[in-house]
Amino acid sequence: MPIMRWSSGNDTAEANDLFKALEEQYKEDFTNPELSDEELQDVFESWTLQMGYPVITVTRDYTLGTVNVNQERFLLTNSSSTDDHDYKWWVPLTFTTKTEKDFTNTATKEWLKRTEENKQLTTLTTVTSDWVLFNIQQTGFYRVNYDTTNWKLLISQLNSDQYEVIPPVNRAQLLDDAFNLARAGLLDYSILFSLTDYLARETDYIPWYAAFNGFSFLNTRLNKATDSEYSVFKNYVLSLLEKAYATLGFEEKTTDGHVDRLNRNLILTWACRLGHADCIQKATQHFNAFVSDQNANKVAPDLQSVVYCNGLGNSDGAGFDVLWEKAQSTDVSTEQVLILGILGCTAHEDSAHKYINQSYSEETPIRQQDISLVLSSVTSYGNVDFLTSYIQKHYQDRSPSQVRSLISSAANLLRSEDQFSKLEDFVQSNKVYLDVTDEQATSLLSSYHSNKAWATTTGSTILTQVKQQIYRLPTTISPANYVIRLTPHLEEDRFNFDGEVTITINVAEYTNQIVLHASDMVVDTAATQVTNNDGTVQTISSHERNELRETYTITLVDSLVVDQQYNVYIKFLGNLRDDMWLASTQFESTYARRAFPCFDEPSLKATFQINIGRSSTYTSVSNMKIERTDTSDPNLVWDIYQTTPVMSTYLLAFLVSDFEKTENDAQDTSVWHRADAASQASYSIGVSRPLIDAMVTFTGVTFELEKMDQAAIPDFSAGAMENWGLVTYRERLILFDETVSTSADKQGIATTIAHEFAHQWFGNLVSPRWWSYAWLNEGFATYFEWFITAEVEKDWRIEDQFVIKEVQVALAADCLESSHPMTNLVNSPADISSIFDSISYAKGGHHNTAEASDLFTALHTTFLTVNPSSEISVIDVMNTWTTQMGYPVITVNRNYDTGRTAKVKQERFLLTTSADSSDDHDYKWWIPLTFTTNASKDFTTTQTQIWLKASENEIDLTDIAANDDWVIFNKQQIVTSSLISTCCYLSTGFYRVNYDDTNWNLIISHLNSDQFTDIHVLNRAQLLDDSLNLARAGILDYQTALNITKYLSREDDYIPWYSAFTAFSFLDARLIGVEEEYQLFKKTNEPHTDKLLRNLVLTWACNLGLESCVSAAKEKLAQKIASPSNVTIPADVSSVVYCTALREGGEEEWTFLKAQYDSSNVGTEQVLLLTALGCSTGTQIITNYGGLGTIGSILKGIAARISTQEQLIKLQSFVAENEAALGDAVTASKQAIETAQANLDLVASNRAALVTWLREQSPAAPEVTTLFTPTTTQGATCITISTTLIVLASLVAYWRGNP
Repeated sequence: MPIMRWSSGNDTAEANDLFKALEEQYKEDFTNPELSDEELQDVFESWTLQMGYPVITVTRDYTLGTVNVNQERFLLTNSSSTDDHDYKWWVPLTFTTKTEKDFTNTATKEWLKRTEENKQLTTLTTVTSDWVLFNIQQTGFYRVNYDTTNWKLLISQLNSDQYEVIPPVNRAQLLDDAFNLARAGLLDYSILFSLTDYLARETDYIPWYAAFNGFSFLNTRLNKATDSEYSVFKNYVLSLLEKAYATLGFEEKTTDGHVDRLNRNLILTWACRLGHADCIQKATQHFNAFVSDQNANKVAPDLQSVVYCNGLGNSDGAGFDVLWEKAQSTDVSTEQVLILGILGCTAHEDSAHKYINQSYSEETPIRQQDISLVLSSVTSYGNVDFLTSYIQKHYQDRSPSQVRSLISSAANLLRSEDQFSKLEDFVQSNKVYLDVTDEQATSLLSSYHSNKAWATTTGSTILTQVKQQIYRLPTTISPANYVIRLTPHLEEDRFNFDGEVTITINVAEYTNQIVLHASDMVVDTAATQVTNNDGTVQTISSHERNELRETYTITLVDSLVVDQQYNVYIKFLGNLRDDMWLASTQFESTYARRAFPCFDEPSLKATFQINIGRSSTYTSVSNMKIERTDTSDPNLVWDIYQTTPVMSTYLLAFLVSDFEKTENDAQDTSVWHRADAASQASYSIGVSRPLIDAMVTFTGVTFELEKMDQAAIPDFSAGAMENWGLVTYRERLILFDETVSTSADKQGIATTIAHEFAHQWFGNLVSPRWWSYAWLNEGFATYFEWFITAEVEKDWRIEDQFVIKEVQVALAADCLESSHPMTNLVNSPADISSIFDSISYAKGGHHNTAEASDLFTALHTTFLTVNPSSEISVIDVMNTWTTQMGYPVITVNRNYDTGRTAKVKQERFLLTTSADSSDDHDYKWWIPLTFTTNASKDFTTTQTQIWLKASENEIDLTDIAANDDWVIFNKQQIVTSSLISTCCYLSTGFYRVNYDDTNWNLIISHLNSDQFTDIHVLNRAQLLDDSLNLARAGILDYQTALNITKYLSREDDYIPWYSAFTAFSFLDARLIGVEEEYQLFKKTNEPHTDKLLRNLVLTWACNLGLESCVSAAKEKLAQKIASPSNVTIPADVSSVVYCTALREGGEEEWTFLKAQYDSSNVGTEQVLLLTALGCSTGTQIITNYGGLGTIGSILKGIAARISTQEQLIKLQSFVAENEAALGDAVTASKQAIETAQANLDLVASNRAALVTWLREQSPAAPEVTTLFTPTTTQGATCITISTTLIVLASLVAYWRGNP
């Protein structure tokens, strides 16, 4: 070495001496050196006189084959630094390609000079499908970033069986660079997690070491997220290390080399840390054996850290004492340091406190140089609750500075608001001892807030990418057409199906992998084949199934060519499931993958040609008409169907059964059903084609298909499913029997059919790009289910019912902190299933996929045609309603001194608020305000009168109303005319309204007059719903809310009563003491909504113990039992009769109705009877009935009726003691308990006001002590609202006067 030529052993040197020696060596090595002396000097100085290092960004032109490189300083975080130095380096570029694969030559191929920010390389031209990789063996001190396509080509190589073509050091480099580039915001996390996917194949220590360096940062930060969110990350990493864990094993082997032992320690450390069950079990077993006999059961040195830490985490204080003693007695320094570094893993609180004390004890046996290991161990592995309790118990034994240091350490480990509150309470209570100001006290805990903020922003984005990596398909390939051959076997000993599928795919990006969905099936990989259009077979290198992701991956030797089509043939065996009963399908949202391998995402549309093989005793039905039937096979009849339009996989359907069909005269609409249910299909057949015609008239778009089949499935997991051309239903939602089905059943059938037919346009013709936009499907379908039905059943007042049964339902669902936005990021099948709720359905009220922005752009364009000068952006308006959860309550405060003015403010409406909520989002909406007054009484003009903008907390309104006039906002609660009105005038009303006391009293006074109908019926319903929910939320006093209900003694309309009873249900009202002759069971030939109201009132009257109602119900059922064939109970009152008679009766009544259920042939009647059977109060009967439901639903039902703290404690104890046995029901049970506690809290906080109001309205009411005390006959009665008796009695009188 030249530098040694002038070294005498006593010389000193400076940088230039080294540079001179290196220059001499350079000239010796290269006879024609590329760099001049000046350039070589500049190379040295660029690396020694500047801080930092560069990131090289490689950008390829895939058409020309050229490569450009760019350099800039790499910074992990960017700050507002004033450093304006122009950082540039002499960067020695080394690279290789997929074709070359030369990772041995590390000589510089080109220099990126200090004077060059970017350059086009002259020595590198690439083949389009080749990857290029820079910094061979990572000999250069720089990071490398690539364009997205090159990253994907590298990732494709790593995710193949030939991943080892790239050597371990460069695999480690790719991982390290990607983790840090993503952390710096220079690389999308989706690319990072696509790269880390390959680790599922990796067993080498070098790449895993780099990977865990990257995962360590994410793990530290993401564990501040919720348990469910953090588990996504943990499970992902665990899935990656499973092969390495299995390959290395827990036990050391005699063949292990040095690196094997390092690797095993690394893999086991992370496996156990992330909760790998086998790892923790083995570590604990080793530790327990060691504790019992240290000499006989020594732990191998390279396993000690894993065994000791996890053993301590699963043992009592005895294990800690053994290791603490060993740490003191060992004379091996490395062993002592190892033990001191893991004693903080203890799960024993006293041991943790004992260990922390060693940091401060002057008599500690720990050497001073190692004392820092104590707190480091506790904070790295320990339980933060132990650290907090130590601070609370021992702070007076420590100096203020020591306590402040402990508090800061604990704050950085906190995960929940409850933990934070405990520590914050301590700090606030001991500021004097801690010697801190208010600002310093806040600063001590600031790391908790910054950690939570990171977890809910950056962390949330990262977890979304992890979920997408787990559950979303790559975008490299898309399907064009499927040819599917299925043979269902309905025999009891098989109940499965054989299948073949040929998928024509389009290639969008270079890749050698075909990744598609497949679940719960066996793929015959030997038969799988990939061919191009000329029939050339592509060589397959491997097949891989991933059960977590529900994917099947075919890896090819060569990359597929962009813009070319290929055919993928797969043969498989699947299982018929509960959701494919009678070989009937239900594929929404992620179940098509269980029927055939496919690209099972809504945006990946294709055409489908279905072929069904069946026995001659069965028939088949699918989306399209049968093109022909082939009987040449002696064993099977083959139905060959026409090819579908382009559509999503979830809309594909088939049915193989022995059903019969009922069809209309035109033979273009039919219902398939059991043979003995033909008569029940008449109503649905009669209403179906008119509903389709109404949709065509409204949309101006013809129905795409030539026929519409519908099928009544006896046992169907979904309520109904909008498969294109073959809609499937539960029987009760399509079959109707006039003798036993109720008016509500009939309406439910009509609106369900309308809902599914609306999907033929909204969802099938135009589908959501991803399930985050499910409301684009369900919102429109829900809207049209009401308003298209209204076009067909014109006397049902469907538009009015929409408000009380959809708008108010959505308001009830979307007022919790646990709500979600309409546009909600989802990824996993479980996430996707959860999004189909009342928020997506009710709040959301040519062949393409769409997302929210597409709709908003179209609405904005239409809006501007009507309002060309408007400055309002429909996109901005709609984003406030779809990307935020919840909705506002507007508060109207009028100024009666100045007259005719009012302030209107907005805030998010929450039914209950949590003290530990971390949601600090500033909820604001664009709110369309409509209002009228007593003077104008204009409830028909629903166009927006003024906007309350998202940028405004409140606005001032002038010239509102005279001081003695009421004002009512949100006319008709929501527009009920048409969507055209919505998009042209932006008139909606999804908000609640509160008023000042004077205005409330003016409204109450008018309602309690003979002119109460001046107020529109929908606004009467709105006032009831708003006021009782505002009272429940603690925003309005209950006296005002209940004063509004007094007007109900005048009300005879179904719409307000429905709202009233919905709100009364929460208060669990009970009627007592009315003795009236009861004629309500006898009315006939009345309007549709009167029938609905009759059932509603009777249900409440009998439930609340109205004697005449109860007696009549008991008598009706007794007559039916005595003479079943001669006595008919009217369908619309049967639910009241059955439930009341069972509640008052015994085993005879229950046995009779159970027999009726068993023998019933009508789905609607079966559901009604099954519901009524639960009304019995007999313990043994309820036990028998309990077998008909799930434990989760039973516990939720119990929780909903809890009225005392003692009852709640019993339920809490049961759930806690049986948590392991409850399985999937645990979450539902805990949620129900939370709701029950909130309900108890609410009643307790409003008890005095409620009791006072009740006694004022009904002086003869029971004593206060009895109002909240359950009786043995009434069960869990929370409160008796005797005013309900008064208003119901008035309704009874109305009906008696109008027989």
